Amino acid sequence: SEVHEGQVLVRFDGQKLQEAIDSLELELRLSDLAIRRADEELPRLEKMLDLKLSNTQQNAERAREDYERFKKLEQKFFEKIVDYNVKGSEFQLDYVLEELQQLEKMYEADDLTEETEEIILKRQRNSVELAKFNVEDAEFYRDRVLKIMLPRMESQFQNDIETTKLAFERAEMSKHLDLNRARYELEKLREQRKKSTDRHAKLICDKSLLELKAPASGIVYFGHATRGKW
Repeated sequence: SEVHEGQVLVRFDGQKLQEAIDSLELELRLSDLAIRRADEELPRLEKMLDLKLSNTQQNAERAREDYERFKKLEQKFFEKIVDYNVKGSEFQLDYVLEELQQLEKMYEADDLTEETEEIILKRQRNSVELAKFNVEDAEFYRDRVLKIMLPRMESQFQNDIETTKLAFERAEMSKHLDLNRARYELEKLREQRKKSTDRHAKLICDKSLLELKAPASGIVYFGHATRGKW
């Protein structure tokens, strides 16, 4: 057949190759989006990890400050409060007892009726009973504060110090590990995209080989090869 230069002589079926190219182009677009997102997220991640580290450091410092304040001021002040509550209740009991004794002495010498005396003395005896109970209540509360509440508070402060210290160490470690991991993942995405780009270029090159064109104008002969010879 007579042909002209550049005329297509043979065209191979390129459907599967085109499907592979289309799939790879979609993969490249998704890869571009993933890289863009990772690029934008990296500064946010770094800032978030810095804030987390700063917060855990502040919590650790506050826990230590709270414990020091408790040991220096609050513990002694709580002990002083409950001691004064007991003393105040005891003072009040002494007052009402003394008043009762004075009333009993006074009523022995005066000429009040027995009914009036009984009312007044009954009120005073009730005050004495109430004062006794207040003393017992203050002593009970003091023992609870000194033996249970304050030791538990100190233990909780110590636990808070240890917990916040561990949280700070974990946040410090997480900052380095998570940030490096994000950087490595971004680098991996870029490397994968480079490989996909190279593969895409190769497929495009292969696609150009699906058509055999005449290198020059002339006569083309169609035949077959037999033992390496036309």
